Order: sequence, then structure tokens, then C-alpha cells
Amino acid sequence: MMKRTTLFSFLSLFLLAGFGLKAQTGPYARLGIGYGMGATTDQLGTTYVEDANGDFTEENIYGSYGGGFDVNLDLGYNFSQNFGFGLGVDYLFGSTVTRDESTSPSQTSMTEVYTRQLRLSPNFTVRGSNEGMVQPYGGLGLVIPVTGTTYSNKEKVYTGINGTATQKVESKGQFTLGYEAFAGVYFKVPNDKVRIFAELRYTGLRIRAKEAEIVEVMDLDPTGASTSIVDYIELGAFTDTNIEFVDEINQDTDTDVQQLRTSTNFSSFGIQVGVAMSFGGDEE
Repeated sequence: MMKRTTLFSFLSLFLLAGFGLKAQTGPYARLGIGYGMGATTDQLGTTYVEDANGDFTEENIYGSYGGGFDVNLDLGYNFSQNFGFGLGVDYLFGSTVTRDESTSPSQTSMTEVYTRQLRLSPNFTVRGSNEGMVQPYGGLGLVIPVTGTTYSNKEKVYTGINGTATQKVESKGQFTLGYEAFAGVYFKVPNDKVRIFAELRYTGLRIRAKEAEIVEVMDLDPTGASTSIVDYIELGAFTDTNIEFVDEINQDTDTDVQQLRTSTNFSSFGIQVGVAMSFGGDEE
């Protein structure tokens, strides 16, 4: 709550600074690229270490899957020198995050997770006054994930056995609404229709799990021979590679494997830079 209050206070003070450049009304387009770090961290998994005597330590791993690089195209309309509405299309290349680590005399394992998401972000923008070389702006908007997949890759190495066991899972979420708040500065260039911008952006987003698929399993026996997901299905160890996330488990042999639904944190705080172009007129 304090983070949100601080962000909105900063946004208000920034816009009241009262300096800017010639304001542009009418349609506009913005193309930007940015990088964000995970925010409002959750407990993702654990780090487990066991020695030869059986003594062990275990601690939580905290983080968010919302960090990473993103590319954004924003199309909108400035109704006046101060107010505008836009629709952003954003693609997130999520950073790889370690979810679980385990080390013991018999084996070591690590699970890493990353996401790819396409999002829409309808937003409302407020701009500062229209004098000088720079113009502050800020705004609020919704974040709507349109499509995306979260990838989980686990690798395990057994002591004394050559090779690496692997498991890969792809997960998808339910329809979700998030929000964003941003504040930045437009910089004047010789062409009055073009501006450079730099902004800080906070995204608050949590997605509830819908379904997952185990796409790869490769395990090793004591001789080093591998066993694939096809082998497991033939042996009856896997009846289905699909997982359905539900709020209440009522397992039926004719349905996918069910697990209780979880909520995953994709919040982030980052910076974005890019170019804005106006297709309308200037308002003095």
C-alpha cells in the first residue's frame, strides 16, 4: 500500500511541476522498449541444502515473474494539451527466475521459471504545461493479459550417474485484470511532430492458474539409462500429462489431473524509453 501511495504522490508532484513543450493534439503513436524488475515479491519456492550427516537448512525464495524486457506500441488520441487516451500493446520477455534449489549427497536439482506474455493496456494520460524543452506526463491504466505461457524447467543430477534428468511444464492462466501507473518526460527534438520519452512504470498483476501441460520428462535409472514421458505413460506412471487447476478437487478418472488453483505474481517496476510521434495539430 505504501508503494502505491508513494508512486501516486510522485506522479502528482511531477505533473504539477509546470514546465513542458509545445503540446500536440490529435492521434499519436509511441514505440518503446524497457526493462523491469520484479515487485511486491511472493514466496516462490525454497532452497534446501543437506549434508552427509543428514543435517539440513531450508529457506524461502522470494520474487516475482514479472521482471524482464518488454516492447510496447501505444496508439492513442490527445484530446487537449493536457489529456489523452491510449491503447498499448505490450510483449513481455520475462527474466528467468530460480524457483527451487535442492542439494543433498544423493542429488542436486534446480527449477527455473520464465514467462512470455502479450498484453493490452488501455490508459489515461495527463501532460504538463507547454513551455520549454521538456514536458512531464503521467497516467494510469489497466493491464489485460491477452495470451501467454509460463515455462518451468527442472534439471536434476544424481550423484554417480552420468547425465541430467529434466522436466518441463507449460502453464496458462485465467483471464485477469491488472493495473499500471507511469510517470515520465518528453524531450523536444528539431521535428515538432517527434519526441523522445523516458518513463518509470509500475505494473500490478496477479494471474490465477488455469491449466498446465507436462511437455517433457526425462529421468535416469542407476545405470544411466533414460526414461521419457512416453515410457512413463506406457508404464502407467502418468495417466495424463494435462493438469487442470480448480478451487475444489473432485477427481474423476475421465478428466485431467486436478490441482488446487494458485495465484502467481507478475508485478514489476521498471523504466521505459522510446519515440513518440504526433499525427495531429499543435495547441499553443
